[in-house]
Amino acid sequence: MQIFQNDTIFVPIIFSWPDLNQEVFISGSFDNWESKIKLEKSQNGQQIQLKLEPGNYQFKFIVNEQWVTSQDYNRVFDELGNENNAIDTTDQLQLFDQDFNTNIPTNLNLWNDYPTEMGAAVNQYQMLDTPLNTKINKQFLPHVLLTIPKYPAQGHYYRQIRRRGYQATGSTINHRGKFVSTVFYQSLNDKRQQEIPELVDIFNKFV
Repeated sequence: MQIFQNDTIFVPIIFSWPDLNQEVFISGSFDNWESKIKLEKSQNGQQIQLKLEPGNYQFKFIVNEQWVTSQDYNRVFDELGNENNAIDTTDQLQLFDQDFNTNIPTNLNLWNDYPTEMGAAVNQYQMLDTPLNTKINKQFLPHVLLTIPKYPAQGHYYRQIRRRGYQATGSTINHRGKFVSTVFYQSLNDKRQQEIPELVDIFNKFV
């Protein structure tokens, strides 16, 4: 990948340091050693991406205020005998040029050879044999595979908002693999009887 700014080519280079528990900066000849650039923490350590012109650069990491070199980069000695890391961005530029170019590929007919007719559809048996469409054998029933608790366990409690002069509360109990729901209706007027339409409908269906 190349970046053009004012007809100048820049190559994005990522500098990384593996340790997350240290404060890490980088300084180098790409700005005449004038600044310290702080690395940002990521999942794989700390890193920073810099856009550099093609060329050879020397740099060094500053870890906990100590100037050090990294074994992950080439190491060279400058004219004063100091050991620095070095990188040649022209090598990276050549790699980018190999991967990205404006040449038209010669094998344009590569994708012309494909079947024009669809074959017979393959039965998707896993779609036919689903839990909702299959009868479960007795040995796989929940009360066989799992130990039935010897005590009832309440799974749900419900309370209806007061309306039309009465309120309703309900509970669902799980006992020996079965769920039993009980609903209690209570009139808010104790002085007179009150007809609850919901109960009348239920009574008429089963009587």
